[in-house]
Amino acid sequence: MALDLNDPEIEFNDLIYAYQSWVMAVINDEALGGLKLLTIEVVNDALNAMRFLPDAVTSAIKTTLARAYDVDPNQLDALLYPDPKRSSYQPTFRGSLQSSLKHATTSTAPMAQVPHSLEVIQLAKNGHAFQSKDVLQAIVEKEKRRIKDEQMAWRIGGAIIGGLLGIGDGFDVGDVFMSMAFSNLGGLGHQVASREQMEFLEKCKAAWIVSANSPIELASRIGPARSRILAYRGGWQTPLIFNQHQGPRGDYLVPLGLAHQHARGFLQDDSRQAMVNTFEQNDFMILANQLYPAPDSAIRLDSIRKIKKEQAIELDSYADAFTAHAEPVVIEVEGQQSVAYRVPIPVHSDY
Repeated sequence: MALDLNDPEIEFNDLIYAYQSWVMAVINDEALGGLKLLTIEVVNDALNAMRFLPDAVTSAIKTTLARAYDVDPNQLDALLYPDPKRSSYQPTFRGSLQSSLKHATTSTAPMAQVPHSLEVIQLAKNGHAFQSKDVLQAIVEKEKRRIKDEQMAWRIGGAIIGGLLGIGDGFDVGDVFMSMAFSNLGGLGHQVASREQMEFLEKCKAAWIVSANSPIELASRIGPARSRILAYRGGWQTPLIFNQHQGPRGDYLVPLGLAHQHARGFLQDDSRQAMVNTFEQNDFMILANQLYPAPDSAIRLDSIRKIKKEQAIELDSYADAFTAHAEPVVIEVEGQQSVAYRVPIPVHSDY
Protein backbone atom coordinates (compact mmCIF):
# COMPACT_ATOMS: atom_id res chain seq x y z
CA MET A 1 0.00 0.00 0.00
CA ALA A 2 1.34 3.42 -0.98
CA LEU A 3 2.57 5.74 1.75
CA ASP A 4 -0.13 8.35 2.45
CA LEU A 5 1.46 11.46 3.90
CA ASN A 6 -1.99 12.89 4.63
CA ASP A 7 -2.85 10.00 6.93
CA PRO A 8 -3.03 11.46 10.47
CA GLU A 9 -1.99 8.08 11.89
CA ILE A 10 1.26 7.86 9.95
CA GLU A 11 4.25 7.32 12.23
CA PHE A 12 7.99 7.90 12.02
CA ASN A 13 8.48 4.14 11.76
CA ASP A 14 6.38 4.14 8.57
CA LEU A 15 8.84 6.58 6.99
CA ILE A 16 11.79 4.45 8.05
CA TYR A 17 10.11 1.33 6.67
CA ALA A 18 9.46 3.03 3.31
CA TYR A 19 13.07 4.17 2.97
CA GLN A 20 14.45 0.85 4.18
CA SER A 21 12.28 -1.06 1.70
CA TRP A 22 13.71 0.96 -1.17
CA VAL A 23 17.32 0.42 -0.11
CA MET A 24 16.74 -3.33 0.34
CA ALA A 25 15.02 -3.58 -3.05
CA VAL A 26 17.93 -1.84 -4.77
CA ILE A 27 20.45 -4.11 -3.03
CA ASN A 28 18.43 -7.18 -3.99
CA ASP A 29 17.88 -6.17 -7.63
CA GLU A 30 21.23 -4.57 -8.46
CA ALA A 31 23.82 -6.12 -6.13
CA LEU A 32 22.48 -9.59 -5.34
CA GLY A 33 20.61 -10.33 -8.55
CA GLY A 34 17.52 -11.61 -6.79
CA LEU A 35 13.91 -11.67 -7.94
CA LYS A 36 12.99 -8.08 -8.82
CA LEU A 37 11.49 -6.18 -5.88
CA LEU A 38 11.81 -2.57 -7.00
CA THR A 39 8.56 -0.98 -8.16
CA ILE A 40 7.35 2.54 -8.89
CA GLU A 41 5.39 2.45 -5.62
CA VAL A 42 8.48 1.52 -3.59
CA VAL A 43 10.48 4.34 -5.19
CA ASN A 44 7.74 6.94 -4.71
CA ASP A 45 7.25 5.96 -1.07
CA ALA A 46 10.98 6.28 -0.44
CA LEU A 47 11.16 9.70 -2.13
CA ASN A 48 8.27 10.91 0.03
CA ALA A 49 9.87 9.50 3.17
CA MET A 50 13.20 11.22 2.41
CA ARG A 51 11.49 14.59 2.61
CA PHE A 52 11.03 14.07 6.35
CA LEU A 53 13.81 11.71 7.46
CA PRO A 54 17.00 13.35 8.79
CA ASP A 55 20.20 12.61 6.88
CA ALA A 56 21.59 10.87 9.95
CA VAL A 57 18.73 8.36 9.86
CA THR A 58 18.96 7.58 6.14
CA SER A 59 22.75 7.29 6.41
CA ALA A 60 22.44 4.86 9.31
CA ILE A 61 19.96 2.72 7.36
CA LYS A 62 22.23 2.59 4.32
CA THR A 63 25.31 1.73 6.40
CA THR A 64 23.52 -0.99 8.37
CA LEU A 65 22.06 -2.66 5.28
CA ALA A 66 25.33 -2.43 3.37
CA ARG A 67 27.08 -4.29 6.17
CA ALA A 68 24.28 -6.82 6.54
CA TYR A 69 24.37 -7.75 2.84
CA ASP A 70 28.13 -7.31 2.41
CA VAL A 71 27.79 -4.50 -0.13
CA ASP A 72 30.39 -1.77 -0.46
CA PRO A 73 28.85 1.50 0.87
CA ASN A 74 30.18 3.50 -2.08
CA GLN A 75 28.72 0.97 -4.51
CA LEU A 76 25.39 1.19 -2.72
CA ASP A 77 25.41 5.00 -2.98
CA ALA A 78 26.06 4.71 -6.72
CA LEU A 79 23.13 2.31 -7.07
CA LEU A 80 20.77 4.46 -5.02
CA TYR A 81 21.76 7.78 -6.58
CA PRO A 82 23.06 7.03 -10.06
CA ASP A 83 24.28 9.66 -12.46
CA PRO A 84 21.08 11.17 -13.90
CA LYS A 85 22.51 10.74 -17.39
CA ARG A 86 22.09 6.97 -17.00
CA SER A 87 18.30 7.21 -16.88
CA SER A 88 16.64 5.12 -19.59
CA TYR A 89 14.42 8.08 -20.51
CA GLN A 90 16.96 10.34 -22.19
CA PRO A 91 15.22 11.93 -25.20
CA THR A 92 17.58 13.88 -27.43
CA PHE A 93 15.04 15.50 -29.81
CA ARG A 94 17.56 15.43 -32.64
CA GLY A 95 16.25 16.16 -36.11
CA SER A 96 12.68 17.24 -36.69
CA LEU A 97 10.08 15.81 -34.33
CA GLN A 98 7.47 17.64 -36.37
CA SER A 99 8.61 15.85 -39.51
CA SER A 100 8.53 12.47 -37.75
CA LEU A 101 4.99 12.99 -36.51
CA LYS A 102 3.76 14.57 -39.74
CA HIS A 103 4.97 11.74 -41.94
CA ALA A 104 3.76 8.90 -39.74
CA THR A 105 1.56 6.58 -41.78
CA THR A 106 -1.12 4.09 -40.91
CA SER A 107 -0.05 0.48 -40.51
CA THR A 108 -1.67 -2.91 -40.55
CA ALA A 109 1.56 -4.73 -39.62
CA PRO A 110 1.65 -7.08 -36.61
CA MET A 111 1.96 -5.34 -33.26
CA ALA A 112 5.55 -4.23 -32.65
CA GLN A 113 7.54 -3.95 -29.45
CA VAL A 114 8.16 -0.53 -27.95
CA PRO A 115 11.40 -0.24 -25.91
CA HIS A 116 10.94 0.94 -22.31
CA SER A 117 7.24 1.50 -22.97
CA LEU A 118 5.92 0.62 -19.50
CA GLU A 119 8.57 2.69 -17.73
CA VAL A 120 7.89 5.76 -19.87
CA ILE A 121 4.12 5.36 -19.56
CA GLN A 122 4.44 5.29 -15.76
CA LEU A 123 6.70 8.34 -15.93
CA ALA A 124 4.10 10.19 -18.01
CA LYS A 125 1.30 9.24 -15.62
CA ASN A 126 3.12 9.78 -12.33
CA GLY A 127 6.34 11.70 -12.96
CA HIS A 128 6.82 15.02 -11.20
CA ALA A 129 7.25 18.14 -13.27
CA PHE A 130 10.14 20.36 -12.20
CA GLN A 131 9.17 22.15 -8.98
CA SER A 132 9.86 25.72 -10.10
CA LYS A 133 8.02 27.38 -7.23
CA ASP A 134 9.88 25.40 -4.55
CA VAL A 135 13.26 25.95 -6.19
CA LEU A 136 12.62 29.69 -6.57
CA GLN A 137 11.52 29.95 -2.95
CA ALA A 138 14.55 28.05 -1.64
CA ILE A 139 17.15 29.97 -3.66
CA VAL A 140 15.68 33.42 -3.00
CA GLU A 141 15.29 32.77 0.72
CA LYS A 142 18.87 31.51 0.94
CA GLU A 143 20.10 34.71 -0.69
CA LYS A 144 17.92 36.81 1.61
CA ARG A 145 19.38 35.09 4.65
CA ARG A 146 22.89 35.64 3.32
CA ILE A 147 22.38 39.37 3.07
CA LYS A 148 19.82 39.77 5.82
CA ASP A 149 21.48 42.92 7.16
CA GLU A 150 20.89 44.77 3.90
CA GLN A 151 17.39 46.17 4.14
CA MET A 152 17.22 46.89 0.42
CA ALA A 153 17.81 43.24 -0.39
CA TRP A 154 15.05 42.20 2.00
CA ARG A 155 12.68 44.64 0.31
CA ILE A 156 13.55 43.47 -3.22
CA GLY A 157 13.49 39.81 -2.22
CA GLY A 158 10.13 40.25 -0.53
CA ALA A 159 8.77 41.90 -3.65
CA ILE A 160 9.94 38.98 -5.77
CA ILE A 161 8.38 36.33 -3.55
CA GLY A 162 5.30 38.45 -2.90
CA GLY A 163 4.70 40.67 -5.94
CA LEU A 164 5.59 38.18 -8.65
CA LEU A 165 3.44 35.54 -7.02
CA GLY A 166 0.38 37.72 -6.80
CA ILE A 167 0.84 39.43 -3.42
CA GLY A 168 1.10 43.13 -4.12
CA ASP A 169 2.46 44.23 -0.74
CA GLY A 170 5.01 41.45 -0.35
CA PHE A 171 5.44 39.60 2.92
CA ASP A 172 7.97 38.73 5.53
CA VAL A 173 9.89 35.46 5.38
CA GLY A 174 8.12 34.37 8.54
CA ASP A 175 4.64 34.89 7.16
CA VAL A 176 2.48 31.92 8.08
CA PHE A 177 0.69 32.24 4.76
CA MET A 178 3.83 31.74 2.70
CA SER A 179 2.80 28.33 1.39
CA MET A 180 -0.53 29.76 0.25
CA ALA A 181 1.26 32.58 -1.51
CA PHE A 182 3.41 30.21 -3.51
CA SER A 183 0.37 28.41 -4.87
CA ASN A 184 -0.10 31.46 -7.11
CA LEU A 185 3.21 30.99 -8.91
CA GLY A 186 1.48 29.44 -11.92
CA GLY A 187 0.19 32.89 -12.85
CA LEU A 188 3.65 34.37 -13.22
CA GLY A 189 4.29 35.21 -16.88
CA HIS A 190 7.19 36.33 -19.01
CA GLN A 191 8.27 39.95 -18.64
CA VAL A 192 6.32 40.30 -15.39
CA ALA A 193 9.47 40.82 -13.30
CA SER A 194 10.81 44.34 -13.12
CA ARG A 195 14.42 45.10 -13.96
CA GLU A 196 15.20 45.45 -10.26
CA GLN A 197 13.65 42.07 -9.52
CA MET A 198 15.43 40.37 -12.42
CA GLU A 199 18.74 41.83 -11.25
CA PHE A 200 18.12 40.31 -7.84
CA LEU A 201 17.28 36.94 -9.40
CA GLU A 202 20.39 37.15 -11.59
CA LYS A 203 22.44 37.78 -8.45
CA CYS A 204 20.85 34.69 -6.89
CA LYS A 205 21.55 32.73 -10.10
CA ALA A 206 17.81 32.03 -10.23
CA ALA A 207 16.61 34.16 -13.15
CA TRP A 208 16.45 31.05 -15.35
CA ILE A 209 13.41 29.86 -13.35
CA VAL A 210 11.21 32.67 -14.73
CA SER A 211 13.00 33.78 -17.91
CA ALA A 212 12.41 32.82 -21.55
CA ASN A 213 11.58 29.15 -22.21
CA SER A 214 11.16 28.34 -18.53
CA PRO A 215 8.00 26.37 -17.66
CA ILE A 216 6.49 29.50 -16.10
CA GLU A 217 7.17 31.72 -19.13
CA LEU A 218 6.07 28.98 -21.52
CA ALA A 219 2.67 28.60 -19.87
CA SER A 220 2.15 32.35 -20.09
CA ARG A 221 3.14 32.50 -23.75
CA ILE A 222 1.31 29.51 -25.27
CA GLY A 223 -1.18 28.64 -22.55
CA PRO A 224 -1.21 26.13 -19.69
CA ALA A 225 -0.55 22.44 -20.15
CA ARG A 226 -3.80 20.46 -20.39
CA SER A 227 -2.52 16.87 -20.62
CA ARG A 228 0.52 14.73 -21.33
CA ILE A 229 0.87 12.99 -24.69
CA LEU A 230 2.86 9.84 -25.46
CA ALA A 231 4.11 9.15 -28.98
CA TYR A 232 6.39 6.57 -30.54
CA ARG A 233 7.81 6.10 -34.02
CA GLY A 234 9.98 3.29 -35.32
CA GLY A 235 13.65 3.92 -34.63
CA TRP A 236 13.13 6.05 -31.53
CA GLN A 237 15.00 4.75 -28.48
CA THR A 238 11.97 5.23 -26.23
CA PRO A 239 8.51 6.73 -26.50
CA LEU A 240 8.52 10.49 -26.01
CA ILE A 241 6.42 12.45 -23.54
CA PHE A 242 4.90 15.78 -24.55
CA ASN A 243 2.78 18.41 -22.85
CA GLN A 244 -0.31 19.48 -24.74
CA HIS A 245 -0.55 23.24 -24.26
CA GLN A 246 -3.71 25.09 -25.16
CA GLY A 247 -4.07 28.86 -25.40
CA PRO A 248 -5.02 31.77 -27.66
CA ARG A 249 -2.37 30.72 -30.16
CA GLY A 250 -3.83 27.23 -30.49
CA ASP A 251 -2.61 23.77 -29.44
CA TYR A 252 1.06 22.91 -29.10
CA LEU A 253 2.99 19.79 -28.21
CA VAL A 254 6.10 20.55 -26.16
CA PRO A 255 8.42 17.59 -25.58
CA LEU A 256 9.44 16.82 -22.02
CA GLY A 257 12.96 15.78 -21.17
CA LEU A 258 14.60 15.77 -17.76
CA ALA A 259 15.64 18.88 -15.88
CA HIS A 260 19.35 18.09 -15.97
CA GLN A 261 19.10 17.96 -19.78
CA HIS A 262 17.23 21.21 -20.41
CA ALA A 263 17.04 23.49 -17.36
CA ARG A 264 19.70 26.22 -17.29
CA GLY A 265 20.00 25.67 -13.56
CA PHE A 266 21.74 22.37 -14.29
CA LEU A 267 23.53 23.28 -17.52
CA GLN A 268 25.29 26.52 -16.53
CA ASP A 269 28.07 26.29 -13.97
CA ASP A 270 27.08 29.28 -11.83
CA SER A 271 23.39 28.35 -11.69
CA ARG A 272 24.21 24.72 -11.04
CA GLN A 273 26.48 25.73 -8.17
CA ALA A 274 23.63 27.78 -6.68
CA MET A 275 21.46 24.66 -6.83
CA VAL A 276 24.16 22.53 -5.22
CA ASN A 277 24.62 25.13 -2.46
CA THR A 278 20.87 25.29 -1.81
CA PHE A 279 19.76 21.67 -1.83
CA GLU A 280 20.88 18.49 -0.14
CA GLN A 281 22.25 15.81 -2.46
CA ASN A 282 19.07 13.72 -2.34
CA ASP A 283 16.87 16.69 -3.20
CA PHE A 284 19.25 17.85 -5.93
CA MET A 285 19.09 14.42 -7.58
CA ILE A 286 15.31 14.34 -7.35
CA LEU A 287 15.04 17.77 -9.00
CA ALA A 288 17.55 16.81 -11.69
CA ASN A 289 15.37 13.90 -12.78
CA GLN A 290 12.06 15.74 -12.85
CA LEU A 291 10.32 16.45 -16.16
CA TYR A 292 11.23 19.70 -17.92
CA PRO A 293 10.05 21.17 -21.25
CA ALA A 294 12.17 21.52 -24.38
CA PRO A 295 10.29 24.35 -26.14
CA ASP A 296 12.79 24.65 -29.00
CA SER A 297 11.25 21.43 -30.35
CA ALA A 298 7.62 22.50 -29.84
CA ILE A 299 5.10 21.40 -32.48
CA ARG A 300 2.08 23.45 -33.57
CA LEU A 301 -1.01 21.22 -33.91
CA ASP A 302 -3.75 21.67 -36.46
CA SER A 303 -6.04 19.57 -34.27
CA ILE A 304 -6.19 16.79 -31.69
CA ARG A 305 -9.14 14.47 -31.13
CA LYS A 306 -9.98 11.31 -29.21
CA ILE A 307 -10.43 7.99 -31.06
CA LYS A 308 -11.50 4.51 -30.00
CA LYS A 309 -9.04 1.81 -29.00
CA GLU A 310 -10.03 -0.28 -32.02
CA GLN A 311 -9.22 2.61 -34.35
CA ALA A 312 -5.83 3.08 -32.73
CA ILE A 313 -4.98 -0.61 -33.17
CA GLU A 314 -5.97 -0.39 -36.82
CA LEU A 315 -3.91 2.72 -37.44
CA ASP A 316 -0.84 2.20 -35.25
CA SER A 317 1.26 -0.95 -35.07
CA TYR A 318 2.51 0.13 -31.64
CA ALA A 319 -0.94 0.65 -30.12
CA ASP A 320 -0.89 -2.45 -27.92
CA ALA A 321 1.89 -0.93 -25.82
CA PHE A 322 -0.27 2.07 -24.91
CA THR A 323 -4.01 1.49 -25.14
CA ALA A 324 -4.33 -0.28 -21.77
CA HIS A 325 -2.79 2.73 -20.04
CA ALA A 326 -3.70 5.83 -22.08
CA GLU A 327 -6.43 7.35 -24.22
CA PRO A 328 -5.66 7.15 -27.96
CA VAL A 329 -5.89 10.37 -29.93
CA VAL A 330 -5.24 11.50 -33.48
CA ILE A 331 -3.01 14.53 -33.84
CA GLU A 332 -2.84 16.51 -37.06
CA VAL A 333 0.34 18.36 -38.03
CA GLU A 334 0.39 20.35 -41.28
CA GLY A 335 -2.49 18.32 -42.67
CA GLN A 336 -0.98 14.92 -41.80
CA GLN A 337 -2.51 12.71 -39.10
CA SER A 338 -0.87 10.26 -36.69
CA VAL A 339 -1.81 8.38 -33.54
CA ALA A 340 -0.64 9.33 -30.05
CA TYR A 341 -1.79 8.57 -26.51
CA ARG A 342 -3.05 10.96 -23.84
CA VAL A 343 -2.84 10.78 -20.05
CA PRO A 344 -3.90 13.39 -17.46
CA ILE A 345 -1.34 15.56 -15.72
CA PRO A 346 -0.93 14.18 -12.18
CA VAL A 347 -2.33 16.35 -9.40
CA HIS A 348 1.13 16.99 -7.91
CA SER A 349 2.40 18.74 -11.05
CA ASP A 350 1.59 21.90 -12.99
CA TYR A 351 2.46 20.39 -16.38
